[in-house]
Amino acid sequence: MEWKSLIETQYYNVDKTESINITIPEFVKNNKDLKDLFKSYFVIFKTYKFGNFIFQMGRNHEAINKYNVGSILNGATHTFTLEKWNGIIKTIQEASAKSSTGIPIIYGVDAIHGATYIQKSTLFPQEIGLAASWDTSMAREMGRITAYETRASGVPWNFSPVLDLGSKPIWSRFFETLGEDVYLAKTLGAKIVDGYQGGATIDKNHVAACLKHYVGYGFPRTGRDRTPALIPERTMLEQHLPPFEESINNGALTVMIGGDQADFDK
Repeated sequence: MEWKSLIETQYYNVDKTESINITIPEFVKNNKDLKDLFKSYFVIFKTYKFGNFIFQMGRNHEAINKYNVGSILNGATHTFTLEKWNGIIKTIQEASAKSSTGIPIIYGVDAIHGATYIQKSTLFPQEIGLAASWDTSMAREMGRITAYETRASGVPWNFSPVLDLGSKPIWSRFFETLGEDVYLAKTLGAKIVDGYQGGATIDKNHVAACLKHYVGYGFPRTGRDRTPALIPERTMLEQHLPPFEESINNGALTVMIGGDQADFDK
């Protein structure tokens, strides 16, 4: 089946479209309500100005109601006060409430070492610094405080923790990892998730965690970000997958795929 996707070429231009092919899951096909909902919300946004994306608030109604946008992913290079953040989220959700489905927009940020997009927030060391402490209680507390401050801004979804192993020192994002030790990475990662989510049910003081980047993203052959990785099957099973498995088994709600291509070498 052919679907239309939206390609964002500059800031908030949504006029250019292209066709893509997807497979609809069987359980969706067999439920008319789900199928209609799936169709209305299958919209892909891509920005070519990753560090300079601006969501134009004056066009949020158009984006949500005309183009069926279901989620908004935060850009970079800005920090706002709590008051401004709450105003932004409120405006977006008011527009979503008037959509054909009435389903709230989900908004996500990369608060990977504290609520970095909020002015006067608490900042922590990058994950490699946390890993150097070997302190599981500190990992959970970092997650808890980050979640509390992020949720105070109205944002319920955090793209963290990074569970890529730090086993390729030439990778440009090495500092975001919990190091190269599998046990340390999976243990601290699960504690961060626990701090973010606060248990099985997300309350008003916590956020949904998002494990990233699944999988092998931190082991590119060239060391350059978003480039292919060639990983032996045993290495994948014994090293790269366990941190994700640990956090998923402990209740992590979402997973982000990596922007690489990971090939198994048997």
